[in-house]
Amino acid sequence: MDDAAFIIGLMKTETDALGFIPAPAIRSRWIPYGRYIIQRDRRGRRRGYLLHGPAKPGRELYVNQVCIEYDHRLRGHAFFAIQALFNRAHDAGCTAINLRCAADLSANWFWLAVGFKLINVIPGGHRRNRNIAVYRMDLHLDGHQVPTPHKFQLPGVSKVA
Repeated sequence: MDDAAFIIGLMKTETDALGFIPAPAIRSRWIPYGRYIIQRDRRGRRRGYLLHGPAKPGRELYVNQVCIEYDHRLRGHAFFAIQALFNRAHDAGCTAINLRCAADLSANWFWLAVGFKLINVIPGGHRRNRNIAVYRMDLHLDGHQVPTPHKFQLPGVSKVA
């Protein structure tokens, strides 16, 4: 199974939480440009993904979607994906990283734990009738230190792998 097939398959299992991006869009807008990060376990098996927009100097980088297999959450996979994203954004000279997350998802605690600031809560779409939390992390290109997973202590996580 290639990365696109993995992303599309996992996205289908989490459609209620994430929404859905059509498979042709995944294959044409993210995969060919390397605008994704695959989260792997210690044995190298795919456990999640992060989709992001283009990383351009002087611009903001947008996270489009993040998902981890349900049984593999709270094991540090997302920390490493975010660290890789910070590195990409920093290396490209991006000014900030922005993302949106449904306010009713437990992932919101994670975004705060890794240093994102909640900047707004806006109404979501009519179909799901839920609020959307808007997060931002400003990247200070001079001396910005990328957070590392071992610096955070989260409930239920004793060791980050």
